Amino acid sequence: MITRSHSHFPIPVCETVLSNGLTVITAETTSCFVRVGIVFAAGSLDDGANPGAAHFLEHLLYEGTARDGVHPKLRYLHRTGIEENGEVGRSSTEYWVDGYKEDFGSILEALFSIACTFEYTTAYVDRERPVILQELDEGDDADQRLHLWE
Repeated sequence: MITRSHSHFPIPVCETVLSNGLTVITAETTSCFVRVGIVFAAGSLDDGANPGAAHFLEHLLYEGTARDGVHPKLRYLHRTGIEENGEVGRSSTEYWVDGYKEDFGSILEALFSIACTFEYTTAYVDRERPVILQELDEGDDADQRLHLWE
């Protein structure tokens, strides 16, 4: 494990690289709110012959199979007022959960459980396809409507 402190950020952060290569960045603040996020170093530029794959996996992984868009592993935390979101960029896919400081451990546990236990069904894939097509039509990438989803 290697740990480095970075004091040149607006809020000093600590970067720890674990023996398995996972990089963990933490920042201690006096705020009562926390943001717990995970970033995968793979985005839309990594889709190769399957354009839209990163966007689709973001939906599958982070929304889970629930019909209301709330991942089942986060549902119990919604009573505490958490908010979650995800985004696919060109070089990364990110997902984060915002909540209260006292829920940090539960949020972290739920988020990493989601990232490490990826499950989906064919029915879910079929249900999610039109959602992604609609997002493509409404977004900046409307001209990249992909044959993969049609």
